[in-house]
Amino acid sequence: MQHASAIDILTRHGLRRDGDTWHAPGGAVVSVYLAQGVQSLVLDRIVSISLGTDTAFITTARKEIYGVELADLRAIRVTPEATGPGYR
Repeated sequence: MQHASAIDILTRHGLRRDGDTWHAPGGAVVSVYLAQGVQSLVLDRIVSISLGTDTAFITTARKEIYGVELADLRAIRVTPEATGPGYR
């Protein structure tokens, strides 16, 4: 994903911006889909995403921090309620 595309998607999904960091809206669950070649990874319960020019640092609710290349970022999903499908 390109830097400008990531900013546009995060903003359109309603994440609150604070400098180069976007924070998940209250009551929502944010998931990030990553892929490199045929390998894929889904990160759930994201609380913030910090964007650099070519990289992103993704922080989960468990305080895990993932450093990834923006080129590996494929999609961002926002589930409106933390108690929605798959989060019981």
